[in-house]
Amino acid sequence: MKRNLCLILLFICMLTVGAGVRNVEASSSAPDLSDVGGVSEWYIFSGLGEETTYAQALNTALQEENLTKNAVTRQKIALAGLAVLDPQTCPLFASYLEDVMANTVGKLGLMSWVFGLHLVNNGQVSPNYTEEQILATILSLQTEQGGWGIVGTTSDVDATAMVLCALAPYGQQEEVDCSIQKALVFLSEAQQEDGSFKSYGVSNAESCAQVGMALVCLEISAEDSRFIKNGQSVWDALETFYTENGYRHTLDGDVNPMATAQGLCARETLRTGRSPFQVVPRYVELPQATKTISYKVPVSIGLTVAALCVFILLYIRKKRALRHWLPIVVVWILALVGVWTLQIQSPDTYEQSLLQKENPIGTVVLTIEDRSESFEIEAGDTVLDVLRMAAVKWKLPVVITNSGYVSEIDGLAEFDRGPTSGWKYKVNDTFPSVGAGDYGVAPGDRIEWVYTS
Repeated sequence: MKRNLCLILLFICMLTVGAGVRNVEASSSAPDLSDVGGVSEWYIFSGLGEETTYAQALNTALQEENLTKNAVTRQKIALAGLAVLDPQTCPLFASYLEDVMANTVGKLGLMSWVFGLHLVNNGQVSPNYTEEQILATILSLQTEQGGWGIVGTTSDVDATAMVLCALAPYGQQEEVDCSIQKALVFLSEAQQEDGSFKSYGVSNAESCAQVGMALVCLEISAEDSRFIKNGQSVWDALETFYTENGYRHTLDGDVNPMATAQGLCARETLRTGRSPFQVVPRYVELPQATKTISYKVPVSIGLTVAALCVFILLYIRKKRALRHWLPIVVVWILALVGVWTLQIQSPDTYEQSLLQKENPIGTVVLTIEDRSESFEIEAGDTVLDVLRMAAVKWKLPVVITNSGYVSEIDGLAEFDRGPTSGWKYKVNDTFPSVGAGDYGVAPGDRIEWVYTS
């Protein structure tokens, strides 16, 4: 009877401490790491970004092992990180660089070769491919149209411009120069009558920015007649997307974070005449990396104190046999394991805020494989927000990285069906060229998530 009383007392102590954990978790605000792997890298590439802010966010993400698994995004993070973190003094970043160079080059199609080459151009070494092999692979992927494409054999303006930025340092090589000239013909012919460039059939700021940066990397003048249509250069076209609050993705759209980041990067590239992908180190000194402890240490101390109190009580009552002490030890160990391995959260409020809209403006239809349903939206909701609503309502497992990249839905993850397989979304039967977290939805939109291989 007395042993049972002791166990009950210990259980009550654990519940009390557990409630404290819940309160600590609810009251603390986790650092916002969503920008790492999002748009911040473009500000770092341009030199306009706040180095300390990005370095601290990246350092925290490295400590918490909380970075995307997407190969190309990891390469962009590594490239931006080279500008703000010194691998010689930041072992976590040095380890991350080593992993990126060993496990991302060529793992996700064309762009993983392109950013792999950017990293090599900045002094990094791949254990799997030489500089010449990476370069030869990129050249071999050039299409008959003269450009490069993300998938298939159709040239794409954005992909071609990005490849040209990577090829620029090798332009003195005859074979590379020949490929560059073919690509420039493709881009010149793809330029619209207003000087802009299209992606997915729509003129947009990002495509203009990408082409503009490629021209600067190749040291092609803004006045080059090949890239002026009706008196409008690509730079003139880019500025038509600009507002006092930033760049719009399309002329009739709202200000877009990615369009703004790339637009400003392109503008700065034109001003300096420097390739944004040739990193200029401006290292930030950070404290030695340590794991974030948050509530775990004080809770562990509380559990230990509670267990000691029960031990003392048992000792006073002369309950000193192993059968009296062993259950307490087991419960104490299990409690500590739970504290250090589980994240205690209360999702109720978050789920309710997702599904219950205070100011709905209409509905959209979301389809994932054989599931389809309407969801209410508010102004400012994105495709990613709608996916989160569906995940809550359908009890659907979804893995979303800090950068907003959807890497897994309902157990089906990227790369499960090949090295270029993964999830993409369509809105009204069109694949947008921006991330799901940047695409604002409107009443009546039809959203579909599809798995492509």
